[in-house]
Amino acid sequence: MNSPPLSALVRDVIKDPMAACTGRCLAVARLAARGRRAVNAVLRAMRGPFPKDQHPRDVMEALGAVLHEVAKRNPRPLIDVLQRKKATEDPQLVTIVWALGDAAPDRVIGPLSVAAKHRNKTVRWAAASALARLRSELACDALLEALRDKSSAVQFVAVEAMQACEVFRTPKAIEPLKRIAGNARIQKQSPGLWASANQLLARIAEFP
Repeated sequence: MNSPPLSALVRDVIKDPMAACTGRCLAVARLAARGRRAVNAVLRAMRGPFPKDQHPRDVMEALGAVLHEVAKRNPRPLIDVLQRKKATEDPQLVTIVWALGDAAPDRVIGPLSVAAKHRNKTVRWAAASALARLRSELACDALLEALRDKSSAVQFVAVEAMQACEVFRTPKAIEPLKRIAGNARIQKQSPGLWASANQLLARIAEFP
């Protein structure tokens, strides 16, 4: 039996975003099995236009579900797009980077570490979030760098990752955490980050 056209599978994903995001849409798996060609089709669909009866955010999450499934099976097509810089930064690149958090850590640490230094802070935030989801010691160095990021949102991801996962907690984090905890601007503008950094400092000091 002939495989359905990529365009038809993409339409099926968009038609029912809830099913796509909860594993109840067969088209997601069928697209993921098509690898690189499917990734290109999904990225094209992300440019719109979107159906008038669907919220753009719902459509983007449904299409993102395909990229997550690709990452689980073989992240190479996503890594290639990232390295060739062929995607728009937001939402395409952000979605690709976020999806890589579902891949095997040893396959994506390098690309995610590079993405964590991207000029776009939303891409860096997505990279830090993906690194945190890997829950692998391989991600420690990149998350330590994220503590020094100019964006408080990126810093917060790194702090929360270290709070949640023991493998990320290291004495090497003490110096950048002290900078966050001692920053009056952060205390005023990002009190959640400031408080979490102080809590993390106390945990690391108690159990070095």
